[in-house]
Amino acid sequence: MASLWLRDAGLSLTLIGANTASYFLGIVCAGAIAPQAIRTSGRGCIVGGLLMSGLTIATFPYADATAGYFVLRFLSGCAGAWSVIPLESLINHQAPPQRRGRDFGFYAFSVASGMALGTVVGMHLYPHWPRASFLLGGAVTLATTVLVVWMPSFPRENSLASAGDTPPRLRPPWLSFSSAFLQGFLEAGMLALLPLYLLGIGMNEGDAGFLMGGIFVGVIALQVPIGWLADHIGRRRVLLGCYFLVSVGLALTPWLSPGAWLSLVLFVTGAASGALYPLGLALLGEHLPDEDIPRANAWFLSVNCVGSLVSPLLSSAVMEAWGPPWMFWLGAFAVGTMALVSLLGQRLAAQTRCTPFFPNGNGNLTQNSAADMQN
Repeated sequence: MASLWLRDAGLSLTLIGANTASYFLGIVCAGAIAPQAIRTSGRGCIVGGLLMSGLTIATFPYADATAGYFVLRFLSGCAGAWSVIPLESLINHQAPPQRRGRDFGFYAFSVASGMALGTVVGMHLYPHWPRASFLLGGAVTLATTVLVVWMPSFPRENSLASAGDTPPRLRPPWLSFSSAFLQGFLEAGMLALLPLYLLGIGMNEGDAGFLMGGIFVGVIALQVPIGWLADHIGRRRVLLGCYFLVSVGLALTPWLSPGAWLSLVLFVTGAASGALYPLGLALLGEHLPDEDIPRANAWFLSVNCVGSLVSPLLSSAVMEAWGPPWMFWLGAFAVGTMALVSLLGQRLAAQTRCTPFFPNGNGNLTQNSAADMQN
């Protein structure tokens, strides 16, 4: 809705794109201080982020100036980071090992459902009451703060390991961060430009809309089953399987004409790409000590936003230079590159003595988790 409002306010496409980028910049900047905010305020960080998010959404149409739009969008990004990072950290703290993938599947299901519902309601309300659509979005966000009361508290930092203990072998989470980057890259670039591609190959607006809706249904419906499968056969194995499905789907899409096969391939590709974020988070928190989880989640979200910033620029440039199919082949190349970087990084880490990955953290593990890492 922000892009529609800025378009109607007379801003150029360049300024609209820059305004969107300012939102992701706010996430990256606020993510740097989110771990400290979690340590000092715990669940209060989530409440503050939700309150700021609701207020910046509701007041966005009343900025009435280009600078004001940018300030509110940046603050909205900051609010998003202060809401999402502690929430994901709390899930990583609380999720039992045997159902970590399933719990993050429910989290991804909730995120995708909120995005889909918000898009449908906002897009239908905007033509008739544009300001009311922002007020409704802000009001719903503010109302969710009451749910924080029933959330569990953050555990205290682990102090079981002494300062003189030898640091355990802790491998950098290459595969998790690669998944974060890819999910942001695919969502911001592929999903944003896909409607233009579908219209360009002869589909009408109605059919393209139904197909995009089907992709969202796949993302929403399959997150919990994918998480359950990851818990039972291995999260790393299922995550690499999603890499494979996404790369094959992206490589095949330009060769398919509108019809059942194109719909099926995009459905599976969307579901697999949507699983990259929750599975990456689940894998990230498997062996980290409690005190490193907020910092790790902040890095994870920042890497995801870097992918979101880079993708529209590269995808649109490639489409303009070599044609629409290259958007998908660029995505397939990105998936293959990230998979290769992850495997090489993990192999290099296995050959060297790894110290705790996240700077400024204690890096201490409990006796049980240290034994898990050695295994």
